Amino acid sequence: MAYIIKTSAVIWAVKLTLLAIPLNLLSCEQLLLDTSSQYITHPAKLLLYIHSTSYAPPDVTFTISEIQLQTGDDKWIKLDDSLTDIDATALIDKQIFLRELPVAPGLYKGIKFIISRAFIKSKDVRSNLAVPQPNGEVVIKSHVIFERNKSYVVSLVWNPDIAVEKGYLFQASSLEIETQTHAAVGLLLFVSNSASDYISIIDRSLERIIGAVTVGHKPMGMVLNSTQERLYIVNSGSKDISIVDTAQFSVIYTIPLAAGLEPTDIAIMPDDKNLIEGKLYIINRLSNDVTVIDTTTKRIVKTVAVGTRPSAIAVNSTRKEVYVANERSNNISIISAIDDSLSATIAVDMRPVGLTVASDKVYVFNEGSNRISVVSPS
Repeated sequence: MAYIIKTSAVIWAVKLTLLAIPLNLLSCEQLLLDTSSQYITHPAKLLLYIHSTSYAPPDVTFTISEIQLQTGDDKWIKLDDSLTDIDATALIDKQIFLRELPVAPGLYKGIKFIISRAFIKSKDVRSNLAVPQPNGEVVIKSHVIFERNKSYVVSLVWNPDIAVEKGYLFQASSLEIETQTHAAVGLLLFVSNSASDYISIIDRSLERIIGAVTVGHKPMGMVLNSTQERLYIVNSGSKDISIVDTAQFSVIYTIPLAAGLEPTDIAIMPDDKNLIEGKLYIINRLSNDVTVIDTTTKRIVKTVAVGTRPSAIAVNSTRKEVYVANERSNNISIISAIDDSLSATIAVDMRPVGLTVASDKVYVFNEGSNRISVVSPS
């Protein structure tokens, strides 16, 4: 089963989901070009991470002082020259985010890291290690095509157990690259990053981010369809919905939201006859209504007025009901999914900001009172 976590101004309402994408790189001659994001139009986005393969590593630290990519015509492009210290003991059971770097679209054949210094610590004594030669260069070969306006995850894989040779040499061979690849949908966790305009994909079996997908501006709420083949993401800033193919990790369609102000969260009512399809319900915080979209036609079929400042949404597919928490009016709205009409309004405690459905009951989290209201719709 895939999972979603939604992050918002409210702590409890977070949405996650995972994924993987392949990246390939290579090395060649020393021609270096200095590029900057200000010269790149519609760049791809390289998301660089690092993780360790050791659970009991020696106390080794090294510093990355520069990152370069090799183009298809064998030129080297400098992506970044800021210093980053990597500590083996800090990487135990962790994946650490290193950089978000803009990359010009095109074919690349290699990645190069410049290691400016390295140390090993034993019995409180820190000793310098000789960096790889020449000039601290670590070149990793592979190929990748970066496409405009897309995000790619690359994880630097370090094995500290083989990082030191002869007691004084830092080994370049201890570093490898893990590129973005696909994974079984049931193992994936998806996370919306509202400040970065992409979703992160996590493989729960690895407990690592393995991919990313660029979506619209300010992605927030997400929902999977019944078969987990499609992920629907509400982009609050661009006022649209990105539809992501969870097997290919790509946006296959974008639905504009012509109605509603500040869409923030989304739920799906599956179609009984065709589980791939259904109806989407999107809450709009500033216009105090819910937009209803048919996933087959990808068009808005209705707008339903609810309470003031709707903050969260959930569905009961058995009862064919949609529940909306209204933060300012201190109530929940119940929408019948049969005809998409408002069927009831139920008062709850102060500032309801989240809700979920379980055992035919609706559990509402009230931030203003720090209490949970339990509602039985029947």
